Amino acid sequence: MKSECNKYCRVDVCALTICLLLFALGCDSSKDLNKERTTNHTISSAEIEESVSDTTEMERENKLRAEKEDELRNKQDEDRNRIEAEQKEIRMLQEKYKEITIKEISETVSLFEAGKISYTEAKEAIEVIVHFVSHWNYGESDDDTYPKGACSIYAKNAIASSGIINERPPFVVLYRDEMHIPIMGFSKHATVTANEKPKIQIQLGEQPPEDVYYENVGGRPFLRLTEKQYGDIVRSEHDIKILLIKDDNTIIVRIASGNIRECADKIEQNKLNYWKYDENHDAFDKATYRFCSSISSNKVNASLAFGSDNKEAPKLTIRQKNHNTPEIILHSKGILWPSYWNHRIRIKFNDETPVSYSYSMGAGSATVIFINSEKKVLQKLFTAKRVTFQMPDSKETFSYDLSELPETCAGLELSGIVK
Repeated sequence: MKSECNKYCRVDVCALTICLLLFALGCDSSKDLNKERTTNHTISSAEIEESVSDTTEMERENKLRAEKEDELRNKQDEDRNRIEAEQKEIRMLQEKYKEITIKEISETVSLFEAGKISYTEAKEAIEVIVHFVSHWNYGESDDDTYPKGACSIYAKNAIASSGIINERPPFVVLYRDEMHIPIMGFSKHATVTANEKPKIQIQLGEQPPEDVYYENVGGRPFLRLTEKQYGDIVRSEHDIKILLIKDDNTIIVRIASGNIRECADKIEQNKLNYWKYDENHDAFDKATYRFCSSISSNKVNASLAFGSDNKEAPKLTIRQKNHNTPEIILHSKGILWPSYWNHRIRIKFNDETPVSYSYSMGAGSATVIFINSEKKVLQKLFTAKRVTFQMPDSKETFSYDLSELPETCAGLELSGIVK
């Protein structure tokens, strides 16, 4: 009985043990389940937070994209408005200066419209063109094209009876030649030089046209003006009209008066008190020629007339070959010096008493004379302030300022002649 009881007790203990074990296992399982549930709950929250974050970032990117698109549209609108305004202004400039028929203006507009040059480049180019057809520009040349300085301008247009000539209007230059004769020269221009020699007239404002002496040199037309015509041009406030009259039509070249008076004043200032020095090396003869020259500040009657102006300013030149004593030469284009034997000319230095000197005629030329007694005259020329000559056959005089002579013509070899 006891053993049977023990048997049942062991069974109960075993059963109790098993129950306890199962209870323990059930508790652990519940903890694991709760843990799993907690873990699952945590993952779901992270996913939600990540999803919310992704949505916010997308909204921010969409907003930035929209702002950039708006900025781009605004920039495109600004560029379009700017381009339209620039095109309108360039067209307005073309219309404003339509009377100027220089083809460079239309070519500049075409380049701008084709996008080959910028608005700034087109505007600057048109302004430069307009300046050169509205203003006389003063310049000095290094060669002998012009004696000292000249005023230049592009003609506004050239109009024929058949309409506007579609080519560049001539480039016009106003200056005084080496004898101080006023000249208006044209660049080589088909409308001026083609066919027969045209009759040329000049007109200022409502004044009647006046004939102009025409000369064609090397394919370039030159107009020799009288002093009156030159003065009228310089004082004119109206455009200058040059009429080239041919058998088939009449061509009118219009030139702006602009600032011509201001520019011409510089020509008049530089024609006085001016000495020019030059050297020429002759390799064949192994000789060096030195020249120093000046044009008189006043004119005398010329025997050979150019147009209706019979006045001319003689030129004084000191010419030296190698180390020889320099020769003193008076020459001109239109003055015929008396050619009788033992001819003499009177010379006055400063306010001293005039002295008579003999001269020799140039070989084969009646417009060139050589002053004798070179050394005495040279000494006076390089020490005096002014020299005045009197024409041999009249009471007319012409003078030269000598203040710049010693410095400008220092290249002459005068040792033993001038101290």
